[in-house]
Amino acid sequence: MQIEINTSAAPAEGVAVVSLTMGSELPASLVRTDGIAVSELQVNIGAGPWEVERVVRQAVRAAVSFKLPAIQLNSADFIMLDRTLFSERSLGKMMARGALMGAYVFDDYLTNGQAPMRINLIGDDEAFLAGVQEGTVIGQCVNEARTLSNTPANIATPAELARCAHKMAASEANITVRVLEDQGLKREDLNLIRAVGRGARGTHGPRLIVIEYSGKPDNDIQDVIIGKGVCYDTGGNSMKSSDNMPGMHRDKSGGVTVLKTIQALSQLKARVNVVGLIPAVENSVDGDSYRPDDIIETAAGISVEVTNTDAEGRLILADALWYAKRYCPDTVIDIATLTGAAHIALGDAYSGVFSTNKTLLRDLITAGEAGFDPLWELPLGPRYAHYLRSTQADIANACMSGKSGGASSAAWFLHRFAEKAGFAENYAHLDIAPRMVQVFPDEHLAPGSMGAGVSLFVEYFLSKQTP
Repeated sequence: MQIEINTSAAPAEGVAVVSLTMGSELPASLVRTDGIAVSELQVNIGAGPWEVERVVRQAVRAAVSFKLPAIQLNSADFIMLDRTLFSERSLGKMMARGALMGAYVFDDYLTNGQAPMRINLIGDDEAFLAGVQEGTVIGQCVNEARTLSNTPANIATPAELARCAHKMAASEANITVRVLEDQGLKREDLNLIRAVGRGARGTHGPRLIVIEYSGKPDNDIQDVIIGKGVCYDTGGNSMKSSDNMPGMHRDKSGGVTVLKTIQALSQLKARVNVVGLIPAVENSVDGDSYRPDDIIETAAGISVEVTNTDAEGRLILADALWYAKRYCPDTVIDIATLTGAAHIALGDAYSGVFSTNKTLLRDLITAGEAGFDPLWELPLGPRYAHYLRSTQADIANACMSGKSGGASSAAWFLHRFAEKAGFAENYAHLDIAPRMVQVFPDEHLAPGSMGAGVSLFVEYFLSKQTP
């Protein structure tokens, strides 16, 4: 679905409008051009910035459901909210981002998909217009991440992710891309990525996609973000049940988030240096697939006993963590749809964040609040090491005692590799499995991928900019 954002100083004629009226709870109506209210909305005027984005998403989703070709929202209507909580620039950003995310529908493969929608945001304040521009970039990149995450595995292969990265580098400023395939992975001893991807061939075979964004080339400080790019996860030889396998084409959501975060940073000309690493694989089954009881020697010098081939995400991330060492990074953050245990712990409300660095935790949680991409801290520490004990190797890849502690033991597995690489004190792990797909009704998003992590990462890196 094509979505166009415009701005104007005054309402346009003949376009449906969202109108708000004063009250402790604002009744808001989506009004058609013939004056008929087609949707009643509620806005809590004391609830702060999230209410702006929520009502914008809700209004636009209503417009989509009524097949309206255009809608307009007036920034002046939000003057009734507590404006001490956010600036005019923030208002513009929230309205643009919310409108784009609310209008999104994944209909790329429908013969008769949604008609294009035009969204007009009314306001003439310079700060508001600057916010609209920023929010439009973020919203578009979130939606592109949602599309790539929603795209099935026969199309969005590891080779296709690599092609998307090269295409981005060709069209955006200050981005370079290189891709390690068979011989490159072997040369770097990235044996965990090779093992997980061994059951797939050709365009489906394993890759490590390396994306470097230099927004401040005169500064040596750079950060690394790593995204799990499992383009399809059958579970491997520890195969998933038939009711747990549908939707596993979205197991690449972390990798897609990394790709689109860097695109957004480039378009916003962010004054930061960020390296994105995407280990892209398919966890498939054939005669050469890796197996439970396999022992894999790693470039980090840690031997891993495979106890469950469906715990593949932490394996490919571990190799990428070791590869990140060469950048001497200021911080390293990985993002992955990693564990069902995180989903059980947090429901659909939050993604999990793990780190021993309290400053990094605070900054990420703050960025999540600003991007309406919420995080909740989960425990990380050596008490989880016993879940990963192996008598055959240095560490097992999965918990040997059932499902208890699954999210934290997975995080501790990754922490071991961050520690070996020398940056454990500046490392965080994000488990976005709880927010892989839209479930919460008050999010007001279309079914499918939420694009979790893009807004959060963009807000985080914008906050790290220096003059």
